[in-house]
Amino acid sequence: MRRAIGGLRFTATCDPAPLNRWNVSLRGDQTVTKIGDLEGIEVLVWPATLGQGAAINPSIAGSLSTSFELSEDGVTPFFGVSVAAGDLRIAFVVVAELNGGPEGRVERVLGQILKDRAGLVRFLLLLLGNLDAALDWNEGSAGTGTSAGAWASAFESDALLEPLVRAYARDPERLRT
Repeated sequence: MRRAIGGLRFTATCDPAPLNRWNVSLRGDQTVTKIGDLEGIEVLVWPATLGQGAAINPSIAGSLSTSFELSEDGVTPFFGVSVAAGDLRIAFVVVAELNGGPEGRVERVLGQILKDRAGLVRFLLLLLGNLDAALDWNEGSAGTGTSAGAWASAFESDALLEPLVRAYARDPERLRT
């Protein structure tokens, strides 16, 4: 079921609503994989910006479809999906093609991510392919057992040196783009 839903071609169409809100219609059209029989299976979908508490049951009749009313900051192409059958539950993320989103949304999101040194370092680590370090690091504790001050000070000087050198050695063209 996860493969069938993950194999859909998702589009999220945005339409302005009153009070700086947006109606976002999510649609997952079948490609090669068919959804199949859903008897006894619970499917929930939610925008990644809202979390699983905003999950709703989508309509699944040939395609998956649902809609959400979101704030301008809540508009996203990322949606969480939960599939459950009995005691077995699995959650995953799908990415939709975003159509008609708020003007300047990407710039605002990037500005929010890069608002401080921590966000900049995390973003650079993600660009360099160091996913574990980027996801593990936060303002308080990095989960390494060291104090936040020691961990953060490492990021201020040479923490980016190793990933940069590794990226340059493996694929120097990657640093140019």
